[in-house]
Formats: sequence, C-alpha cells, structure tokens
Amino acid sequence: MYTRIITFMNNLKLRTKLFLSFGSVVLIPVLIVGVFLTSELRNMAMNNALKQITANVDRVKKRTSEMLNVPVDIVYRLSNDSRLEEAANHRYESVYDVVQAYWDYPDFRDFVRLYKEVSSIRLYIDNPTVLNNWEFLQADEAVTREPWYQLALAQKGLAFWSYIPDSRNGQYYLSLIRKVDFLKQRTTGVLVVNVNSDQLSSILKQETFETFIVDENDNVVASNRAGTLGKSLQEINLKPLSTLAGHGPADITIEGQSFKMLIDDWHPEGSLNSLRIISIFSVESIVSEPNRIISLATSVIISSLFLAIILIYYFSRLLTGRMLHLSKHISKVASGNLEARLVIDGKDEIGQLARQFNHMVRNVNDLMSEVQESNQQKNAILLKQNEIKFKMMASQINPHFLFNALESIRMKAHTRGQTDIAQVVRLLGKMMRKNLEVGGGRITLQVSWRP
Repeated sequence: MYTRIITFMNNLKLRTKLFLSFGSVVLIPVLIVGVFLTSELRNMAMNNALKQITANVDRVKKRTSEMLNVPVDIVYRLSNDSRLEEAANHRYESVYDVVQAYWDYPDFRDFVRLYKEVSSIRLYIDNPTVLNNWEFLQADEAVTREPWYQLALAQKGLAFWSYIPDSRNGQYYLSLIRKVDFLKQRTTGVLVVNVNSDQLSSILKQETFETFIVDENDNVVASNRAGTLGKSLQEINLKPLSTLAGHGPADITIEGQSFKMLIDDWHPEGSLNSLRIISIFSVESIVSEPNRIISLATSVIISSLFLAIILIYYFSRLLTGRMLHLSKHISKVASGNLEARLVIDGKDEIGQLARQFNHMVRNVNDLMSEVQESNQQKNAILLKQNEIKFKMMASQINPHFLFNALESIRMKAHTRGQTDIAQVVRLLGKMMRKNLEVGGGRITLQVSWRP
C-alpha cells in the first residue's frame, strides 16, 4: 500500500504535489482548528448564558423573597390585632359611627404608606353594619363563591398566594390571602394583601433575559416582557413551560425557535403554595455574537486561503518554470547539442543544479574533444602502420622477383657453359637473400673470384 502511494505521488506533477501538500499541511489543520474553535466558542457562549440565567433566577428569587416577606409579616401582624377584630365586628348604629371607626383604625393605610411593596390591603367580613370602602368590604354572595375565598376558609389560617382581581377596580394583583379568626367575636374574615405589581416587575426589568413569575395556574404575575403581565402562559405562546417541572436548564422549542429555559419552583416563606420563576433565552440571541465572530473569522480564513492558493500557484509556476527550462536544456544536450548553456539565476537548489549542469556539459564537451583527438591520433597511427605494412609487403614482394631474375640469369649462363658467371650470380643472390632476412646477426661476406 505504501509503495502504491509513493508511486502515485511520484507520478503527479510538481504543481499538484504543492497543492496537495498545502491542503494536507495548511488547509486541513486550519479547518479542524476552525471547527474546534467554533464549537468551543458556541459552547462557551452557551455555558456563560446558562450560568448567567442561573444567577438571574437566584437573584430574582432572593429579591422577590425579600419583597414578599413584607405582605407575610403584615398578614400575621393583622391576624393578631385586637383593634382590627373590634373594628371589623362592631355593630354600628349609624354611618357616622362606621366612618369614625374607619378613621380610628388607620393601620391598613399606614402599612400601604410605609411599605412600597404593598399596593393595598382589604378585609372581607360578614358584618351587615359595615360600609364598603377601600379597606373593609362585605363578603357578599359573589365574593364567597370565588375559589380563592373558599380556599382561604378551608386552610384554617394558612396563607397562600393567588393572582386575583381587586373587587374595587378590577385590576389583577398577586395577593397574599389568609383566613382571620376573630376568637372573641367567634367570627371569621378573609384578609387580602395586594403586592405592588410595578415594584414586583421592576425587579425583573433589571434582568437580561426574559423572566416571568408565574402562579400555580400559569398566570404571569410579573414579567420583564411588555404586554405579558396578567396573561396565561398559553396566551403568550409559552404553554410548553406549564408542563415542565421545576428544573433546568432544558431545551424547548417555541414557534419553531430553539430556547434554553430554567424553571425554579419556589415556595415563599410562610406560604401554603408555591410560585415559579421562569427565565428563558433564545439560543439564536446567544450564539448570534459568536456566529458573527465565526463568520468574520471564516471570511478572514477564506481570504487567507485564497491568497495562499494564489501565492502557491505563483511560486509553483515560478519553480516549475525554472525546472522546465532546465528540462529543455537537458533534452538539447541529449540530442547532441553540447554547446547549450543554461542560464538560471538564484542560489537555491535549482540554481545550483543549473550550474552543475553547465559544468557537466563543459566536462562532457571537453571529454568528447579529447576522444575525437585521440581517435584522430589513433587513426593516424593505424594509417602509418598500414603504410609500413604495405611497404614491408612491397619490400617482401620486390626481392622475390629480383631473386627470380638472378636465378634466370644464372641458369641462362650455366646452360651456355659460362659457369663462372653463373657462380657469381648465385653468390650475389645468396648475399642479397641474407641481407633481406629479418634478424640482428652479422653476415660474413666472402667473394671468390675465379679467372
């Protein structure tokens, strides 16, 4: 497998190898780091938001507890007030007596004036001699049929919270309700303390995320979202929250959008029932800033990669151009043109290779010249040797005819009876034969002359 990869890489062009190396060394790591940092940035933003929403809920619960403790304290103080018992159960003979009694009992007004957490206080009592005013009200049939009134009578003095309308102006308030037993008079009344809605909502307006305080019937008793106070969760498209228990954070979908939500089922001190603090935020709103940063980073990365590709293309073209120039000169030399000279500037490896190539061509050219000169000398020597051989052969051939001629003369003289001439010719041929033989020895000459 490794050999196949090496073979495949070796068959690729240099420019392709450069782009592949860029992709494997730069592009892929950048993409991996980008995806990792993107995920970490989004997770960090979500974790920070979840920590913030948890801190918001805890802060709201603490500040709301401090506010709701005021109505709880007022209720328990009024439940043990003997002056209230006297004012509520006295049988008045005239309207003047009733008005005078109200003026003699200013505690309700004093509490409202002293504590900004309280909007109003009223007492429902079954006493036909009292007059309905802002504090003391007749418990008529319409009131006694209200669920909150019946629940108050059934709880035997335990206070609870409920979101109910004020019978005097019809406006809804988060109210602390408690049954008051007047033991001396053996009568009962229902005390209602309305919480200041503006003061309660002002606590939530300081929070960054959408925060609601909801009663057990899913009524929004306080909110920092405009137009939601007094509405149910279903009316503000938050019905899915009503089915969730007090926990968090949790993922929910509202109208096709993703939200993170935290619910805290909170049991106020001194109360029979509980309230819920709900805080939600849109995932899109949290990740919008990271997404903006990611988009900006992506644009920068893409621009950088595009610039890097252009630079790689330029440098690869510069590199491959020099190498192609070198390859063309190698081809010229291979075709026999030893006069080719390569001109490549630079002190890099390619420049060094070009200088070595030129040096090699010069050496080859010099060697070829030496070979040609050597061949010429060799040819001249061979020519001389052939000439010598030819002369030697010629020198060997000429004596042969000479000897034949001398022998013919001798034989001619011998046949004519001229023996002395024949003898001289024979000796002359013998002497010449001795001189023509190859050898370094000395030959002794002796001439016999006969008259």
